[in-house]
Amino acid sequence: MHAPPAVPPAASPSLKTRLSRWAAGLFIGGYLSVLGAGVAAHALEFNQGAHPLMYYIVWDMFCGWSAQSYRTHVIAEGESGTWYEVGTGPWEESRPFRPYGDLARIHYDVNATHSARAALNVLRHTSHEPIVRIALVEEVWAKKFNLPEPHWSERWNVPKDPASYYAVRHVLSADGQLLGSRPGWATEVVQRHVQDREKIRRLSARAAPMLAGSGRTTHAGPAVERRGATGVVPAGHFSTFAD
Repeated sequence: MHAPPAVPPAASPSLKTRLSRWAAGLFIGGYLSVLGAGVAAHALEFNQGAHPLMYYIVWDMFCGWSAQSYRTHVIAEGESGTWYEVGTGPWEESRPFRPYGDLARIHYDVNATHSARAALNVLRHTSHEPIVRIALVEEVWAKKFNLPEPHWSERWNVPKDPASYYAVRHVLSADGQLLGSRPGWATEVVQRHVQDREKIRRLSARAAPMLAGSGRTTHAGPAVERRGATGVVPAGHFSTFAD
């Protein structure tokens, strides 16, 4: 009888193989951890806009599509009463990365989450008189007015007469401290729909959100006029809901 051939001992993985496995494990664990932190931040509404990079980890795939175009105007008032545009710095024209053409970067931040930081950065790197306060103004108009004139004439049988509506979103001190704030135009319209119509109030009370702190609120009281001297410019809007 012949003895079975001796089985050579298994070779231990090389240092390069072990490092590759460790790197893959750390990458997968880090990716899942960051993704979990983003889902938790979205569900609990905790620091969702703490940094622009939060956009890449917050679960925000189905955020909807607006029928309005938005622009953010950041202005600062000097001691002399003169107002300065501080949303864009003198370096804006020379920036090489322009994903949206000539649209300034200040307009990318539709919710004005980081507009105050941009304004303070412009003030730090420019010469100006002492600043008293900073105002973030939202401009809104219907997207249908963005159609070129030939397409407008084919779609609509009325003259093209665009109109913008303005709202002072935030007022800050010269060092960036928040002095006053109010909701944006879209939020204002939604709140007024809920407040002004009994049927929508009843439906909103039954339609509880699945995620904790999703930002939905219900209003059971009568409509209250909240527009002030610096509030939303009155705009007519129509609803298809029937009471």
